[in-house]
Amino acid sequence: MRIIRNPKFYIAILASLSLMFLASCTGERRILKAPLQELGQDYLFQKMIDSQPDFSTLSLRASIHYRDKKNDVDLKANIRIAKDSAIWVSVSPLLGIEAARLLFTKDSVKLIDRFNKAYFVGDYGFFADFYKLDFDYDIIQSLLLGNDVKGYDRGELKASIDNKMYYLRTAHRRKFKREVLNHRDDARCLFQDIWLDAAMFRINRIKLKEVSNQDRELIVEYSEFSKLLLRQLASVIDVQVIDKDKISIGIKYSKVVVNEEVSFPITIPTGYEPIHFSKE
Repeated sequence: MRIIRNPKFYIAILASLSLMFLASCTGERRILKAPLQELGQDYLFQKMIDSQPDFSTLSLRASIHYRDKKNDVDLKANIRIAKDSAIWVSVSPLLGIEAARLLFTKDSVKLIDRFNKAYFVGDYGFFADFYKLDFDYDIIQSLLLGNDVKGYDRGELKASIDNKMYYLRTAHRRKFKREVLNHRDDARCLFQDIWLDAAMFRINRIKLKEVSNQDRELIVEYSEFSKLLLRQLASVIDVQVIDKDKISIGIKYSKVVVNEEVSFPITIPTGYEPIHFSKE
């Protein structure tokens, strides 16, 4: 076997491979840049909206892994969604009876804690007061579905390409006036970084911050599309809440039923005590 000892030969091969790689990357980038150059950022934003799952009701079965500085638990959940109206969640240990039940509507949050025989009825202010998460119904629904945040204006929109994905950056997004329910809604102002899959225009990653507290951020990654009946829905969701303390939530959907009749039962049993959250 002939052994080639001339180092220039190997350098030439490496150079050729590098040029092939660069040509490939340049070609991909050129293809990705075309919609931006020809149609602009408005086109990408609309494609993102058009790619969202179309349904009236959803029933989902999910496994959940939750971790913070004090807890590390695995759960299972049944989730029911009436689009833009209500989200019902029943949570259980992997091999146990129901531990908690929640109902989110546009203006209220209800929780039944069966382990402690307690309940909570209130609005979304408790997320901000006790968990430092200024959520509302639209944000929760969007995170579960991998959609853009409904009910907010587009704010200041910029588009580019990052790591073979479309990258949308929106700033100063506010609630539409018709969606404002209280002073928190009126004051909330969002920064968003969104990475879109170049083929499906579905959200692969989203980073969410509030203008009022940019040290705290929410990062959500979506993967394994097209494995469920609703093909635009990611079956794996990884959530990171980054603040002084970090919260990690992993969600994996195993079954989805679309557009069948759903109910949202949440009756508070007699003898249950109201929950008074501590800010500590």
